[in-house]
Amino acid sequence: MRIALIGYGKMGHVIEQLALAAGDSIVARIDKDQSLVHSTQELQAAEVAIEFTAPSEAAANIRTCIELQIPVVCGTTGWYAALPELEALVKNTPKAALFYAPNFSIGVNILMRATELLASYRARFPQYAVAIEETHHTAKLDAPSGTAIAMAQPFLHGENAYPDWALTPTNNTAVLPITAHRRDSVPGIHTLTLDSAHDTISLQHSAKNREGFAAGALAAARFLLGKTGVYTMKDLL
Repeated sequence: MRIALIGYGKMGHVIEQLALAAGDSIVARIDKDQSLVHSTQELQAAEVAIEFTAPSEAAANIRTCIELQIPVVCGTTGWYAALPELEALVKNTPKAALFYAPNFSIGVNILMRATELLASYRARFPQYAVAIEETHHTAKLDAPSGTAIAMAQPFLHGENAYPDWALTPTNNTAVLPITAHRRDSVPGIHTLTLDSAHDTISLQHSAKNREGFAAGALAAARFLLGKTGVYTMKDLL
């Protein structure tokens, strides 16, 4: 693949290493302080763009790729308020394609399937109180993580559902609490806990390094080639 890296931080460097080892080429390296408006020539040399920047920049970067009809894989979180607008733009733009995910780790996405199963049981047994905890490196700008928010979603629908989630500390005991920690050099830990008066169920994913996320992003990029529309990790799996 001919890849444009939008965001050339730690994740961008890891993606580059894995891509080059697989025989792909990097035709553009656009750091977060560079404007895509001045990099369109570099972008147009790419078959696919992979975006890992910041919540404040992601939506504009995705929009630029869609308008240039360059398939884009986005691993940034915290921009999903703009998703309906961008989905409509993809639909109305020939050859446009977007693949987004709160987490590109295959293991995390297996965790998400297990979370959905636990949520279906918890709907029948509401005596289990649900809580989510996540820990990431201090460079992660959004809190809670997009993965933690995605883990909460199955518990917000159906019978005995929580009305919403809230970042702790919170005075609202009726909502699903999410606790976020920021510590140096932690790629990512997510823990789901179901607690009752009689027992506790815990489900945890702990990333060992960034390679798992980078490999998933590259798999998403290969999946996106030749496609149009909007896709997620469920489509890839």
